[in-house]
Amino acid sequence: MSFRTFIFSLSASFGVAWLAIVIVPYIKMRALEPIAMEEGDGTNAVFIPKRAGRIADGAEVYAANGCYQCHTQLVRPTYAGNDMFRPDWGGLQFDEVRGDTRRETNAFDFAGEDFAQIGISRIGPDLSNLGRRIEAIYAKGTEPGQWLFAHLYNPRWKPDRRNSTCPSFRFLFEENEIKGNSSDDALPFPVEEGMEIVPGPDARALVSYLLSLKKDQPVPASLNFGPPEAEAAPALPLLPLLPLLPLLPLLLRQRFPLPEPKSFTAKFPSNFLTCLRPVRIRNPTSTNRSTSPRRMAGLNVKRPQQPARSALQTTVMSLSRCG
Repeated sequence: MSFRTFIFSLSASFGVAWLAIVIVPYIKMRALEPIAMEEGDGTNAVFIPKRAGRIADGAEVYAANGCYQCHTQLVRPTYAGNDMFRPDWGGLQFDEVRGDTRRETNAFDFAGEDFAQIGISRIGPDLSNLGRRIEAIYAKGTEPGQWLFAHLYNPRWKPDRRNSTCPSFRFLFEENEIKGNSSDDALPFPVEEGMEIVPGPDARALVSYLLSLKKDQPVPASLNFGPPEAEAAPALPLLPLLPLLPLLPLLLRQRFPLPEPKSFTAKFPSNFLTCLRPVRIRNPTSTNRSTSPRRMAGLNVKRPQQPARSALQTTVMSLSRCG
């Protein structure tokens, strides 16, 4: 193979992979057209979420502080590793209004964003539906924004979150002097007398962005890649059948009898036992003849001298008698 052929083959291998993984998906997803809902989807609206204003500014703060290094915003499809079993990542399983809102992520969930913050690792939980979880679970009965401000200032301020690995973002907050009444956004943390901790502009933008993460809207059937829910089979009354369980092995044995074992007779050659005897290989140069039958009988008979045999020749001659 010439050097030119090698370079051409190497470029073609990487070029085809780059074209299929990067270029083609970029061309297909750079301008997604709105998809109309069908009648069976539960609504006749057009599925295209939009995010602008302070939410767009919060996305820039999210990226600038490296939140994507520990959090993802991608509920993986079933063929790539199902995430639907994780608690409330893909939506709420028991929503009071819509029921089960869990679904997988699709390309339309990132429409209107400059960058898709899918993340690079999962040191922390997935944030695809963080706004939904905060409202329904974490800060239920309280102000979601205040709960998130307190979490960003001190992620371990509550005993149930003392093991959180999330870093503190105190630099996004300010200490201001109280003039008149306290601010509605003041955090409940100890501070010098006459001072209060309030969120700065970047903190407000980041919280607005995080609370907008509610990617569980109804999608058309063509985008719902989750497995269809199987209808539950009617439950059988098993309690009356419990006394019959000891008879189950007997019924199975009668229904599926085991085959009878077949008898066989092994045929061996007449000299089979002779072949199994261990072969003693003597050194042909040895002068010890005490084990010879003639020597043991006291007969001094001279045997004709034979050429020395190797150990391999002796073994082969012994085994040839078994043929």
